[in-house]
Amino acid sequence: MYYCLGLGFTMAQMLTFMRVCAGGMTMKPLPLTSLMLVLLMAIPLQSATMSINDAERSNRLMPSDDQIYGIDVSEDIYNAVSEQSYIDFIIELTENGSRWVNEGPPIVYSDANIRARDWISQQLVQLSGGRITVELMGEHNSVVGRLPGWLERSAPCLMIGGHYDSVPGAPGANDDGTGVAATLELARILSEYEFPLDIYFCAWNSEENGLIGSGEVAQIFADEGIDFLMYYNVDMLLVQNPSVPIDERVLMVYNSESSTTYHNGRYWAELARMMSNNLGLNLIKPLSSSHFPFWMQSDHYSFIRKGYDRAMFAFETGWSIDDAYHQPTDTWDNPMYNYTLARDTVGAIGASMAFTMANAYGAPTVIYYDCTLEPGATRTYYFVLSIETDVGVEWFGYGSDTAASLYAPNGSLMETDVTDVINDDALFVVHATQNGLYTLVMENTGGQNATCELEVGYLTDIDGDGVVDCEGYWFDQIQWELDNDGDGLSNAQEMLIGTDRWNADSDGDGMRDGWEYDNGLDPLTDDASEDPDHDGLANIFEYGNGTLPFSNDSDSDLMPDGWETDHGLNPLADDANLDPDGDFRTNLQE
Repeated sequence: MYYCLGLGFTMAQMLTFMRVCAGGMTMKPLPLTSLMLVLLMAIPLQSATMSINDAERSNRLMPSDDQIYGIDVSEDIYNAVSEQSYIDFIIELTENGSRWVNEGPPIVYSDANIRARDWISQQLVQLSGGRITVELMGEHNSVVGRLPGWLERSAPCLMIGGHYDSVPGAPGANDDGTGVAATLELARILSEYEFPLDIYFCAWNSEENGLIGSGEVAQIFADEGIDFLMYYNVDMLLVQNPSVPIDERVLMVYNSESSTTYHNGRYWAELARMMSNNLGLNLIKPLSSSHFPFWMQSDHYSFIRKGYDRAMFAFETGWSIDDAYHQPTDTWDNPMYNYTLARDTVGAIGASMAFTMANAYGAPTVIYYDCTLEPGATRTYYFVLSIETDVGVEWFGYGSDTAASLYAPNGSLMETDVTDVINDDALFVVHATQNGLYTLVMENTGGQNATCELEVGYLTDIDGDGVVDCEGYWFDQIQWELDNDGDGLSNAQEMLIGTDRWNADSDGDGMRDGWEYDNGLDPLTDDASEDPDHDGLANIFEYGNGTLPFSNDSDSDLMPDGWETDHGLNPLADDANLDPDGDFRTNLQE
């Protein structure tokens, strides 16, 4: 059982209590903050590790202006993927013919292979405005680009990649121009944001000769201790099997080897399916590697062999009818190729990355969607659970009655409820025990068009470490306890805010970062001479006196701090009724 407020309330009981307090049992709209509050109350009490002061600060931690923190830009990322841009990358990569490598000895690279290597390197730098740093790694010169996150380097990373070589005689538009184009397109889009985690954009060489280039880099990464939340390997996307259901046209093959947990494999494939359905065309099918005959035949497997369990393979369903495989007809304009498949898959991968990095310390996961439904129409949404949790579903239906039905991963109905034209919102909370993909079906049960606004909130544990994600972040736990510069903010808080954890006064204005932050000032801006409360004391003097910069009467004795200071009184003590000069007039009267 999950407890609320330390009083033994379940989430459902807490919701009832809140509704009664709000004015009876009528279905009054709960604001988002209430939904988030209820979910937070469902965290098991014994797992809390913060002090009260840390908890108060965590509720208002804000990163520097450009940092992604507690912001879900997954829909923006998905929508930014351009099919034409993707095609253009493939055209330019393949226009010089086959990019073969002869292993020799000595190793011989075709001119097209060398040109591709240099072009990809230049593109990563150019597309990102110089934010992505590029290194050629291994004897075979795989291209490795790194977009730095704003967290420390010990945090885990995300990676996308494909191979840039091709077999002799084949231009390699599908095999594997699709992977290179996916890498470049997401580099173009994701580099516009400052995410918390490093993102690697990689183009491997000599894949066709036995996964050689990626194997070299996997060893380098393992030696350097680089850890990944997920590696998305893209290799051949453009041919679909027309006989499979429309929502299974692209395979997202996840690692299901014996030592792999749900969190290291299937979760990530189901997250991609969630993004493809909720934001796009619903084309992705999660598939276990045990049911996939080519699992060991692309670059993700180099990382599997080096102990990286979290690796996934995006692959076409039409491989059995792909007659251009390793042929001169593997050109960008092959009429069999369907670039819509690639556009949706790349969008789903990018959206999955952004969604993963949207969490914030102290906040549950809340997703938002809206739709317009004609009478009798339905809209299906997915969400993925990674821990036993309460799930709150709230929706507003305007114009007509609307119903929401929630189904567990095994297809069983968990809950259903309906709004009506009198009470246009509804909310239910269920306790979910299974990890997996949940289905929420919205239906217009009335006779008029309906507009639905939907919120779903739940707790997560995407790495399966037993700690709810909103109770942690991608820091070493010790960073919440350390304060290297003694400014009153922990190292973790400084990394979130963007201040210098080695400098107690990051903006050099003479006031400690912790004091500025706790008192509502900006520790990244020199505001020492400002007087926001107009009490006659600049912030630097408020700091020295210990008075409040946003209260002109810190001790609430009805005398402004500046006046008390100018007249030798204590602005931190209520001395309004004292008469230090014996003139029979109190300080307040003076």
